[in-house]
Amino acid sequence: MGTRHTLTVSINMTSFNTQATYTLQLTTLLRNEHVAIEFDDNLKYIQLTWLKHPESDIFRSMFNTAVAYCIEYNSELWYSDARAIHYLEFADQKWVLTNIAPQLPLTKVRKFARLSSLESISLMDINHMYDAVEEKGVVNGTKCEIFTDKNEALHWLFSEV
Repeated sequence: MGTRHTLTVSINMTSFNTQATYTLQLTTLLRNEHVAIEFDDNLKYIQLTWLKHPESDIFRSMFNTAVAYCIEYNSELWYSDARAIHYLEFADQKWVLTNIAPQLPLTKVRKFARLSSLESISLMDINHMYDAVEEKGVVNGTKCEIFTDKNEALHWLFSEV
């Protein structure tokens, strides 16, 4: 594997009346101009951070790479920081449904949290995405949620851990 670093994540959610601290021992699996993909073996946590807005071919390639890492490393928790993605073409939204959603049963991912900007969310056909996948954001046993706040995303992701 790649380089290893430690990150302590403190989550103080007054709305949830909870405070939790998680120490992530992140190992960099891939880093390029588009993404950083990191993994914590103890928590079975994978983190995909988009560093800049990708073209369609890069988006698809990097998303496929992240799924492959989820399978290889038996990830159970997946956090995707997609704030750098300003919009997702309708064709790419459909591609996620037809190519990525069917791969989720091959993974052990229980929860997928996506951090997005309000602008990006407003440009996505979220209702169509969720309706096409399954009611309540559950994809073949994987709970999926979209957030605009990093602390809320991480709190949700690590609840019930």
